[in-house]
Amino acid sequence: MTMKGYFGTYTKRDGEGFYQFDFNEKKGIIESVEVVDSLANSTYLAHTDQAIYAIYKGEHSGIVAYDRSTHNKLNDCLYPCGSGCYLAVTKDQRYVLEASYGDGECRLYKLNEDGSIHDRVDVYKVSGNGPHERQDTAHTHFLDEAPDGYIIGVDLGADKLLTFTIEDEHLNLIQLFDVPEGAGPRHIAWNANGDIAYVFTELSNEILVYRYREGSFEMIERHSTLPVEYTGHSQGAAVRLSHDGKHLYASNRGHQSIAIFGVNGAELNLIDIVSTGGDWPRDFNITKDDQYLIVAHEKSDNVTTFKRDEVTGRLQKLEDEVHVPEAVCVMFT
Repeated sequence: MTMKGYFGTYTKRDGEGFYQFDFNEKKGIIESVEVVDSLANSTYLAHTDQAIYAIYKGEHSGIVAYDRSTHNKLNDCLYPCGSGCYLAVTKDQRYVLEASYGDGECRLYKLNEDGSIHDRVDVYKVSGNGPHERQDTAHTHFLDEAPDGYIIGVDLGADKLLTFTIEDEHLNLIQLFDVPEGAGPRHIAWNANGDIAYVFTELSNEILVYRYREGSFEMIERHSTLPVEYTGHSQGAAVRLSHDGKHLYASNRGHQSIAIFGVNGAELNLIDIVSTGGDWPRDFNITKDDQYLIVAHEKSDNVTTFKRDEVTGRLQKLEDEVHVPEAVCVMFT
């Protein structure tokens, strides 16, 4: 069986935009990597049943929509602003959510019935800062829908979690939550029941475990994703929960590794920290059958594949690698 996937890339060096690939689940190898569009700095991707959305950075920045079947461009929505760093689609497939790191903004785009973009209908500007040198101002890194329907923003610069509702095509701020100073939160993964949020921090390389209910967060644990003896530079990147809900994975840029945690209710137990086989593992994703994990390396331009043990959660690196310059996003459809 073959699974369709996509890579988003920077285009600062040799990256060519965003790519499609076929993953052979029987053999555990990536096949036929091809450029979909030479789109400048298409660093994050999202999709609906009908369309694929890619970030675009140029003189004007925003998102571009493509037909999911044909990859023909549907339209774009660009403004004179900083580019985004994260995209998501609401469960009702009516809106695209975009986080902008440089501008510290949460952005809301309305979609048409055919999957094309109607317009950008709202922007929420985050304010705040933190003690770290990279926290001089707000840097929003994540905007997505929680399992219960609230919209959750994560701001690295302000050390904050933000809870929104969408009302009359606007982002309505409900609550703000502080994370530990200087942690620099980046992304969130949710447990299967939607009542535990795993916040991965970029600056402190930690998983902050929160009890979550109706848009509210209460921190109950924190875990480093680095070995105790490690003293070098590292930055947290991507965090994903296996589809069976048994294991949490988080990638470390600098230490060039993935930390593996066992999930036991609200508790996490560190199982292993394994090398990813490349430089700067910016993103990874887990195949729908939970059998494989695909890792994209921004600086070494290689994509590596791991076989996942469904019982222990441990990862075994396979020999197969493919060359994808400046890859920073992995998405399955």
